[in-house]
Amino acid sequence: MLRKLVLLSIIFTLTSCLSDDTEDLGITQLGIITEVTAPEEVVYGETYTFDVKIQRPYECLEFSFFEIDKSTDKYILIKAILTEEYMDCDLDEQEELIDKSIEYTIDKHEEIEFRFVSERNDDGTYSTVKKVIPVIDEDE
Repeated sequence: MLRKLVLLSIIFTLTSCLSDDTEDLGITQLGIITEVTAPEEVVYGETYTFDVKIQRPYECLEFSFFEIDKSTDKYILIKAILTEEYMDCDLDEQEELIDKSIEYTIDKHEEIEFRFVSERNDDGTYSTVKKVIPVIDEDE
């Protein structure tokens, strides 16, 4: 009997954690970064704000976050991630731009190249908005 009660309580606990909310099961896609305003120069260890314009292709897609990829020493790749905010989305394309900003703390002593992912090319690669920024010594 005790064993059945324990089993029932485990099943109840597991099923009560399940959610009927399916809104988070929508689409996720890259936003097209069209413009970036960046500082002319930066200081190592300081944090800077980059203003970014992102093209939202459909009205139901909302900005979710920036993904920062530092897997190469040559550049820092930044992607704008959009997610579907509601189901039954109107898939008529639009040209609306979303204004967002991203903060980045300078972690290199030498010039930094940022690449912000933009449109997808016919060959499946992505074009980027490039910003090459010199890092100066704080004593200068």
